[in-house]
Amino acid sequence: MAAKDGPTIVSVAVPETPTDTNPRFLTRFVLVNPLNVPIMYYGYRMDAWQDRPPIGEISPLYTTQTRKPADKGKWKRGEVGWCGTGADTMVVKPGHAGRFYAYLPLDVSDCKVIVECKWNENGKSVTKVISSRSVESRPLSPKVTSPADERNEN
Repeated sequence: MAAKDGPTIVSVAVPETPTDTNPRFLTRFVLVNPLNVPIMYYGYRMDAWQDRPPIGEISPLYTTQTRKPADKGKWKRGEVGWCGTGADTMVVKPGHAGRFYAYLPLDVSDCKVIVECKWNENGKSVTKVISSRSVESRPLSPKVTSPADERNEN
């Protein structure tokens, strides 16, 4: 990717299977800054966390776009992945990247994650909505039961 292409969002992990306590796909993304200037995004400050995240972890305020087969290929605005309390303008340094997780809804065929980024280019302020490639949702695997579970149900 040439630096002129600007920041990108890349999916780097297969969605984790939903659980009873979290009925959405948790997927890891990376916000990449190939530019020779910092990019800014709106996200959570490191002091907004009870447990500080690992080095390289960021928490941008993202939105999603989703589509279902019934949508006839058209993308629709999906869920927001944040509440905004403890958020501020954050920075990804030139030539660096930040990892983050996004929750993707289950009831769609595919989904994109979107983060708005800002930077200065030739003395002008640039604001762009950066979108990941489409991430396909996958069907839930059947519930696995053990003989002990079956005994408890009878």
